[in-house]
Amino acid sequence: MESAVSSLALVPFLVVGLAGCASAPELDHNAEVTKAVNAHQKEFMGCYKKFGAKMEVFVTVKYQINYAGDMRFVEIDPSTSKASTPAMDNCVLQEFKTLRMPEVQGYDGARGSYTFSFSTEK
Repeated sequence: MESAVSSLALVPFLVVGLAGCASAPELDHNAEVTKAVNAHQKEFMGCYKKFGAKMEVFVTVKYQINYAGDMRFVEIDPSTSKASTPAMDNCVLQEFKTLRMPEVQGYDGARGSYTFSFSTEK
């Protein structure tokens, strides 16, 4: 019997780099990234359905966000990804690169990593 996709757990980890002054605006990029990923959940699940081999897969994406809200330097972190394939990684990367965050004046940007946990139900 074929497995059905049952869940996508989104596990964010974020390191924020603020401008070097005390008056730099604060933005919760952790919440913003989670919100953007949730808005694209269908696309990320499409990557899993097409390339995930119907088993538990963890894909960790490392990224930087610039002050304009664009994703920059997006890459897979192979040290924390598990049971993924190059095709799955590429699909997740291409989708992640399309995410946009709010623009913040006076903000240098943020960097962090985001782990996707895909699993199946028998």
